[in-house]
Amino acid sequence: MKIQDIIKQATNFLKEVSPSPRLDAEIIISDILKCRREDLYTRFSEDLLGKQLQECLVCIERRIQGEPVAYITGKKDFFNHTFFVEKGVLVPRPETELLVEYALHWIEEDGLKENLWVLDLGCGTGCIGISLLKEVFRLHVVAVDISETAISLTKKNAQNLNVLDKIITIQKNADDLTEDDLKDLKEHRFSGKFDIIISNPPYISYDDQNVQEGVRKHEPHEALFCKDGGLEKIKKWTQIAGEHLKPQGLWIFEIGSQQGQEAQEIVWQNKSFQQIQKVQDYAGLDRFIIAIKS
Repeated sequence: MKIQDIIKQATNFLKEVSPSPRLDAEIIISDILKCRREDLYTRFSEDLLGKQLQECLVCIERRIQGEPVAYITGKKDFFNHTFFVEKGVLVPRPETELLVEYALHWIEEDGLKENLWVLDLGCGTGCIGISLLKEVFRLHVVAVDISETAISLTKKNAQNLNVLDKIITIQKNADDLTEDDLKDLKEHRFSGKFDIIISNPPYISYDDQNVQEGVRKHEPHEALFCKDGGLEKIKKWTQIAGEHLKPQGLWIFEIGSQQGQEAQEIVWQNKSFQQIQKVQDYAGLDRFIIAIKS
């Protein structure tokens, strides 16, 4: 079967389950062929036979069943780098790249370049903290996640992207983070407080009916859903941020598109922050809260 025919048929099958069926098909096929997606266009008339054809069909069927492309290929591009991804860890989203951009902008605006410390709550693949490390030389990241798989994957990605020496991982429920968990950081010139605390927390309500079936079925619920209408972690982690940030430090986190007003109010009520802003994504939807420690 020719590559162009496989792409065409896969695209037709995937229309029911994916908003980007052709892209999904091309990513899966190029991964199996170990080539760039762009190279497929020069190989359209090439025949796929035997093991490669069978692997393509199996992987496309997995996508038809709703499994995320990143779990099928084992990787996902995020902020100019490729991250390893595994089942049990949230797949990085394009909109979360803006979270990194806003943090970098704040660092640039404040001229903070020396011995910066960042706390990444619920680190998942490590994509947020590692992306910051790749952009700012004098930066250290402490990555916290309750999941053993997430911590292992963060270390793997940090090693692959050559920043393992600048990231420290803590496997723990971020709700329960205390100063005692950070005491060993002082040997790394940690002052005891962070310059930035950043997070893409679980923020989806358990009864939200708008979650794609493939996401609900395949991605880890503990990284997606939480109680109190999706606000539980925002409340708890805002408290953590208030306790562990330096004065004038940055608390920045992602939210659901309908949570802007409530999330902003949560941060106001904490009494630890000023200059609290809702920030929109490229679609004009509320997506982030940015706040400065008083």
